[in-house]
Amino acid sequence: MGNWDPKPIKYQQLSLITFDIDEIVAESGMAIDDLAQCYKFGWLSFSPQYGEKYQPYHLNEVKLIASLVRFGLSKAMISRMLNDLPKPYHYDPELLAFNFFKRKWQQLPDVSEETLRERYFQEFLTELTVESIELYIEKLVDTEDVDSLFDLFQCLKDALEQVTGGTSP
Repeated sequence: MGNWDPKPIKYQQLSLITFDIDEIVAESGMAIDDLAQCYKFGWLSFSPQYGEKYQPYHLNEVKLIASLVRFGLSKAMISRMLNDLPKPYHYDPELLAFNFFKRKWQQLPDVSEETLRERYFQEFLTELTVESIELYIEKLVDTEDVDSLFDLFQCLKDALEQVTGGTSP
């Protein structure tokens, strides 16, 4: 299924977009005092301070830590979870997940919504059976969903006309 090991974002150069500490605080939802505590605990690779400019990877690092703190995990649990994640935490926080069963961090695949919809649709089609269609029709009848029944009827009628060339069997 692919390599699930976390992959840090590789920054080849500094970004022209920078953040001050107020922006980091606003984006992360954590107060600067809380961020300073996170640095003291060894969870952040930088000491947050006013007057400094921070790169997008700093913001990603803070977002990762903030999500763990907001989740309500204990200090010991957060430290244990971060222990096996290579520092600095320059990961995309939207693609990084902790697998509690395996007790390890994993990189989620970066998949577009369109690709996901297509995959789910294909799975749906493979599981579609006459019985499941009959159950769906029964549900529509039970709920007296006349509009959906007529829509389904029209779809079936159109499909039959397309297949038979408009001639009745």
